[in-house]
Amino acid sequence: MNALPKIDAVAFWLEGVLAPSLADLCAVICFAKPIASVDIQPRLGLRAAIEQLALGHLQPLDFCQQVVEISGVALTAPALEAALLERLRLRDDVSPILADLPAPVARWLVTGLPRRWIEATVSQPLQKLIPPDRWLFTAEIGLPRLIPDLFAAWIDRAGLPMSACMIVDAITPNAVEAIRHGLHSAIYVDARRLRREFVLRRMLPAPPGFVFPRPVDAEPKEAPR
Repeated sequence: MNALPKIDAVAFWLEGVLAPSLADLCAVICFAKPIASVDIQPRLGLRAAIEQLALGHLQPLDFCQQVVEISGVALTAPALEAALLERLRLRDDVSPILADLPAPVARWLVTGLPRRWIEATVSQPLQKLIPPDRWLFTAEIGLPRLIPDLFAAWIDRAGLPMSACMIVDAITPNAVEAIRHGLHSAIYVDARRLRREFVLRRMLPAPPGFVFPRPVDAEPKEAPR
């Protein structure tokens, strides 16, 4: 394994990385099960509504009304919004990873959630991890498409080349698309694997007993015959 390039900025998606995804929150409230267990048609409907919210094409209560209609749950839009806000919390095992990153690495937040939802829920703990001037609300920046247009919008704000930036996303196709556009990316699975990603990139110290993969040049060569 060759040395990985130096990373100067990392963007973390709130939904799915720092906190549960909006799809999972909606699924638990409306279907009493995770989004992966929801039937395909309502799942696709939720995905479309979430993207429209992230692009700023839906107001929060209009989004909630769409979710109520998609799921058939016996809730009003305001009641669903209140239930979402009650459940929106940062993951306890991911926040320490951000806190441990070295100071020169610029941390960024990316979210498709409305600003007022963030201000009403996770704003205070988030400020301890990421400065508010590095919070990127996708609904406020006029993106024609969420992916891949988000990448150029973030890089423009960060003022860095794509080769020095990394985005952490829980959605595999989005992470792959980031690489296709010149960004580094990591797919969030769980906190343990995210920490390992940063250790491999020499951005966090290795825990006791950690063994780094050997560089390609260090592989044993066959003796000449």
